[in-house]
Amino acid sequence: MSQIEDGPAAWFQAITLAERGANLRTWEGKLEYDEELAAKHLERWRAGSSLSEDRLFAQRLALDNLTRAEFEALLVEPSQSLQARYGAPPTWLTGLYTALAQPGQMDEAVWPFPGQLDQRMAGFLELVRPLIFQARQQLSQGIAQFSGDPGILPFDPATIEGLLLEGLDVHLFELVAPTLALELQVARFSGLLAGETPQARFDSFIELLRQADQRTSLLREYSVLARLVQTVLQNRVNFGLEFLRHLTQDWLSLCQTFSPTQHPGKLVKIETGRGDTHRGGRSVMILTFSSGLKLVYKPRSLAVDLHFQELLGWLNDNGAKPSFRTLKVLTREAHGWVEFVEVAGCNSAEELTRFYRRQGGYLAVLYILGGTDFHYENLVAAGEHPVLIDLETLFHPGIAPGNPAEVSNSESENTTYSVLNVGLLPCRAWANEGFEGVELSGLGGQEGQLSPYPMPGWEGSGTDRLRRVYKRILVPPALNRPHLNGSSVRPLDYLAEIVEGFSAIYRLLSDRKAEFLAPGHLLRNFSQDLVRVVLRPTHAYQLLQEHRLRPDYLRNALDLDRHYDKLWVSVKHFHALARLIASECHDLHQDDYPFYTTRPDSTHLWTSTGNQISNFVTEPGLVLVERRLDRMNERDLANQIRFIRASLSSDGT
Repeated sequence: MSQIEDGPAAWFQAITLAERGANLRTWEGKLEYDEELAAKHLERWRAGSSLSEDRLFAQRLALDNLTRAEFEALLVEPSQSLQARYGAPPTWLTGLYTALAQPGQMDEAVWPFPGQLDQRMAGFLELVRPLIFQARQQLSQGIAQFSGDPGILPFDPATIEGLLLEGLDVHLFELVAPTLALELQVARFSGLLAGETPQARFDSFIELLRQADQRTSLLREYSVLARLVQTVLQNRVNFGLEFLRHLTQDWLSLCQTFSPTQHPGKLVKIETGRGDTHRGGRSVMILTFSSGLKLVYKPRSLAVDLHFQELLGWLNDNGAKPSFRTLKVLTREAHGWVEFVEVAGCNSAEELTRFYRRQGGYLAVLYILGGTDFHYENLVAAGEHPVLIDLETLFHPGIAPGNPAEVSNSESENTTYSVLNVGLLPCRAWANEGFEGVELSGLGGQEGQLSPYPMPGWEGSGTDRLRRVYKRILVPPALNRPHLNGSSVRPLDYLAEIVEGFSAIYRLLSDRKAEFLAPGHLLRNFSQDLVRVVLRPTHAYQLLQEHRLRPDYLRNALDLDRHYDKLWVSVKHFHALARLIASECHDLHQDDYPFYTTRPDSTHLWTSTGNQISNFVTEPGLVLVERRLDRMNERDLANQIRFIRASLSSDGT
């Protein structure tokens, strides 16, 4: 057995608290520990993770089914004891051993595909070269399983590997860079770097990373980072092969649905990064084929999207003026395809008028259907048509901040849910003294805004003076705002059109609500669709994930778990969140953003792994939609119009 396979117990430090606790419950021995030392560790843990309240700490123990004594014992358990208790290494650790034991391809670039990184900075990937090589081997072997005539396959086996790994070099760099920036400074102050210039000394550091013993030593010290990188790579391989299976299985239907008169050709480009990753590294992909056809692949059922297109068609057939654009959708049980929407400007004042009337109409539909989170990234301006491109947050359910018994019939829903909750109307956030805040609504998203908080970046790239800096950056340009002959327009200038469009669709739905509510009608088609429930703002997870890459959190998974226990802060005011934290931590450890779904007719919630959280919902989204429809009248219409006017008047830039 190689030295790596006999490696020190330090590798076991990457095992999470939940995993250590689960193993402890199956172990027949008893952990002996220094109670005084454990008490100090526990005090530090509780002080740094908002668990000073005994009530919250008791809930935290129950989360992992631990007693206080067991929790204390795990906090101070030596890695040698942990290794002995586990016996055989976990699967992920076996994979690490295998990757580090093989020489890999040392004669080729660490990233053999066209990448986005500066060539010198890409040298940081030398730390994880064996893991990259292992993942490429697995991906290549998986691609080879797609047998048949290469001329018939919808992709070229010779180029698909590079397409599937698009953007991965940047992500891996983001993971390893904070730790390697620290180690670069350690090496510089220790006199380990050769060279007369900052650039030469940086190159000297990269040469150290190419040495197998140095690489292994660093990965062993930062075992949490090693496991994280391996997880990201394994997820990308699994997702890539899953996508190819879906593409080949659905190919005939894709041709018939999206390109019936012309063969799409081969897949020539994949764009990722159009959304957060969920459920094991899955994310939205933008696909381009050699014919020019572009499609969007989404790793979830698009039943709700399909039924929304049917609803738009029904509105068009029943007098919606101007009519809504509908999209072609092909849905499967756990994935789907939709036509790509190209951004385009308006060519006349009349087109702009129709654009904003449609926006008002969309606002009415989304208000009735309980839509949330329709911010600027979820809408595309395609000429005179605003097009909603992410519909997973319809039918938002009623959820009590505390226990379900504390709320009767969701009484607060009637007063708190309004057009303001949809996300289309301007609403400035993160404003404070010295910063005007950011406006990212579906109608807003003005260009030239600064990010709500300082974002990480690097100074001294490619030199031994590399350091992490934080500064506000420009928010990426939005695709949701219409332009007339290349010039942007203000939503406030089209307030009348927005109100007219809202009123027209509101009254259309109100006049036909008996038909709309009838058994077997369009509304009922949504009842079994999976919809997403957003329970924390995405930026809360973003901040957690940014700070998790501090080197101090990457040596022992317990330190990272203590960091993630900051999630308990919100439980003080939103008690129900305590039921989610175990699954949130699971997803965050997987480099994913936590993801929850429900059905419009259900009171249950499902986690990213499919586990059911029973009766989390106080009232299903469909019930709330039916009640809202039933209560539609001129008084409610006037109230919502008042909200629209107030929102646009206060921030209609």
